[in-house]
Amino acid sequence: MIYNTGTISINGNTATGTGTNWTAPASQVRVSQTIIVLSNPVQMFQITAINSGTSLTVTPAASPALSGQKYGILVTDSLSVDGLAQSMSQFINEYDENIGAWETFASTSANQLVTVTINGTSLSIPAIGGLARKGANSDITELKGLTTALSIAQGGTGAKTAADARSNLGLGSSAVKDIGTNSGNVMEVGSFGLGITLDGSSFAVPLGSNETTGFGYWSSAAGGGVMPGTWQVGFNIKGGGAVGAQMILAAYSVSPRAIIRCRASSTAWSSNAELYHSMNTTKASDGTLKAASPVIRIVKSQGENQRTDIDEEGFSWAGNGTANAEAEGVLITRQDVGVYAISGAVRLASSGWQLLAPMDPGGMGELGVVEAEQDSGGVITIKLYRLKYSINASGEIERGKGELIDVPVNSWIDVRLDMPTDSIWNQKQAEAINAMEEADAKGLDFTLPH
Repeated sequence: MIYNTGTISINGNTATGTGTNWTAPASQVRVSQTIIVLSNPVQMFQITAINSGTSLTVTPAASPALSGQKYGILVTDSLSVDGLAQSMSQFINEYDENIGAWETFASTSANQLVTVTINGTSLSIPAIGGLARKGANSDITELKGLTTALSIAQGGTGAKTAADARSNLGLGSSAVKDIGTNSGNVMEVGSFGLGITLDGSSFAVPLGSNETTGFGYWSSAAGGGVMPGTWQVGFNIKGGGAVGAQMILAAYSVSPRAIIRCRASSTAWSSNAELYHSMNTTKASDGTLKAASPVIRIVKSQGENQRTDIDEEGFSWAGNGTANAEAEGVLITRQDVGVYAISGAVRLASSGWQLLAPMDPGGMGELGVVEAEQDSGGVITIKLYRLKYSINASGEIERGKGELIDVPVNSWIDVRLDMPTDSIWNQKQAEAINAMEEADAKGLDFTLPH
C-alpha cells in the first residue's frame, strides 16, 4: 500500500508535507519506510523520524532541495513481524481513540457534541439523538429550519399560521375566545348561574347572588306547589344584584302541568299562574278552548260520528264518546234518542263549567239544549233537546227546548267531571309520587312510568 496524499518538499534531511497527515493512525506511516519522490530524476529517501503530520526527518539529505513534488511512501514495504506489529499497534491506537466517542454518538439522546479523530484530525459532531437540535432548535421546542410544516400525524398541525393550524385541527371560532362572562367570551358551566342545580329546600328560591339562577326541583311541602303533595322541576332566573327581579317556571313532575311565578326586587312572590296547553284544556265542538280537568265528549255513536278530531291526542274512546286521560275509566252509553248515561265518575265538576251543548263547527252557534241529572247510584244522565223558539205575550222571542234529539254527527257534547280518588288517573299519580319520593330519599334516579 502507498500513502501519497498531498505533495512533499525536502530540504536537507527535513521533509515538509502540504496536505498531508503523516501522524494519522490510518496512514500507517512509520519510521524506516521508504519515500519515493517523483522528481527528475526519481529519488528515494528513508524515514528516520516522524515529527508531525507535515514534517519528517529523512536520510540521505536532499541535494539539491526538492519542492512541491509528488511522492509515495511504501507503507507496506516491511512485511516483517516487526512491521506487522507496528501496523496493528497503530490500528489499535485509532480504535482506542474513537470507540468511546462513536459509542456516545450512537447511544445518547442528549443534545451533545461528540469529538472523533479521523486520520488524525479531530472533529466535533452532534450525537445521533440530537441531530434535529441545531441552532434555534437546540431544545427541540422550535423547528424554524423546516420549510414544510409537520403533519398532524407527525405531531404537528400541517400549517404555518395559527389560523390554518386551528382549521386543520378542526377548531372553531371559540378556540380564540376567553372563558368568562364578559362580552364576546365563551360561557362555562356556572356562568350567570346556568348549570347550577338548586336544592329542594324551598320552592321560593331566595334572593341573593346570581348563583340562585339555575335548574332545580321543589316540593309543595316547601310552599308554592301546583297541587298538594306533589313535586315540581324547573328553573329559576334572577336579575343582577342582590335584589334583582326573579322568575320561576316549574312543571308538575308527574303530569304535563306547569306554573309560573315571579317577584320584583324584594317584594313577595306572586301567586302561582298555571299555564294552559293542549293537555289541560279541551277544544269545544265549535273549536273554542275551555279549561279542562276530567273531560268527556258524547256522540251518538263512534261509527256515525264525522268529526276526525274527537279522538285527538289525549282522548280515547269510552263507549258513545271519548274521554281524556284524567277521565280514564268512564263509560258512556246511549239509552234512547237524545239520552246518554255516564258511569265511573263522582259527579259533574264541582267548580267551573260543567256542560257545553253541541256547537255548529261552522260558527252558527248551539245545536241544541243540554241538561244533566244524577241518580242515587251515581249515574249521570245527559239529555239533548232540539232548540225551540217562541214569541211570548210581549212579542219577545224566547228560547226553549223541543223534543229529544241525538247528537248531530258533526258535533259533540262536552262534559266536565269530578273523578273518584281511586280512579285510574289518580292511582297512577299517587304511585308516581310515592315512587319519586322513595327514590329521592334513597338518592336514586327516578324515571316516570309510562
